[in-house]
Amino acid sequence: GMTKAQEEALRWLRERNGTGVWEKPGATVLVAAGERAPHTRGTWNALRDLGLLKIEGRRVSLTEGEAR
Repeated sequence: GMTKAQEEALRWLRERNGTGVWEKPGATVLVAAGERAPHTRGTWNALRDLGLLKIEGRRVSLTEGEAR
């Protein structure tokens, strides 16, 4: 199962078109729909490791199954 933080981060990104970018290369802050995410890089990395997110360079997006 996911932690509460992971569930909240997933919901946050889903409500903002399911895609974001790191604020700058190597940054820990994700920006989506012009907002800075209140979630840590570790949370995003964990979601990636669970197969729920893709992190490609600066771009972060929900995987197909999560994007609806």
